[in-house]
Amino acid sequence: MIGLAIGGAACVGPLSEDIESHYVDAATARRAGAFERGWLPEFVPADATDIWEMHNLDTNITWACFSNPRGPGELRVLLEKQGAKRVTGPVGGGPSALFGSRVWWPRSMATSQIEAYRVVEDSDFSLLIGLDTATGRACFHRARHP
Repeated sequence: MIGLAIGGAACVGPLSEDIESHYVDAATARRAGAFERGWLPEFVPADATDIWEMHNLDTNITWACFSNPRGPGELRVLLEKQGAKRVTGPVGGGPSALFGSRVWWPRSMATSQIEAYRVVEDSDFSLLIGLDTATGRACFHRARHP
């Protein structure tokens, strides 16, 4: 019951297909099934904290951010194992909210200075990942190939 309280999910709007969740750490997210269901990819480090994730049940479009306490080194290794390729940023303005983007999506992700990577998941979807080395936050956006 503690994991549910910590990692609870909420619909974003009335009759919305958008589900937003917050997890204190990767272990809590794993226990809640966020990795198993595919909302969080395996490159999220085991020591990730303050994980925010939002996905659309109908489209499978996903946005997420997490803190990377040990810095970007381990995350870069995990991304390399997933076949990530370095690309030019930005990652984007984040998932929409009533006024702009979600508060958990850093403004740095919308800049071209962000360290960005792309992982192709399958024939339909890819992930665009941004690392903000100054703050230790990493974010990603899963969408259909352009």
